[in-house]
Amino acid sequence: MTFTGDLCVAWAGHEAGHHYTVAGNMLVGPQVVEAMARAFEAAAQQGEALSACLLQGLEAGQQAGGDKRGKQSAALLVASPAPRMYHNLRVDGHPNPVAELRRIYDLVVEHARQIEQEYGQEGLRLFSRVKY
Repeated sequence: MTFTGDLCVAWAGHEAGHHYTVAGNMLVGPQVVEAMARAFEAAAQQGEALSACLLQGLEAGQQAGGDKRGKQSAALLVASPAPRMYHNLRVDGHPNPVAELRRIYDLVVEHARQIEQEYGQEGLRLFSRVKY
């Protein structure tokens, strides 16, 4: 069940799918949420990891017009029993934050692959632990 709210800005909305929801306000219109949902679904059907599905959704939303106030930040946060370094990334104050998030994500995914090749699954698990 989803509910965007009665007192939101001129356009605010959401879309719910199988095991996901997309919601937004301050967007250029409903096409942003629709594009995000379609991209997420397509990535999931291709067997992509949740982090990749979410990032593809963000990219599609930006391409569909994104936030009506312009570009400022982008973030990716995945809660997982097996956390990875690329599950918690954020870009702030960048002229193209979604593209920068993609660039960083790809770098960190490749770094994780290298760690796994060199140190195995256990090494990757230890290296990926959340550190405070």
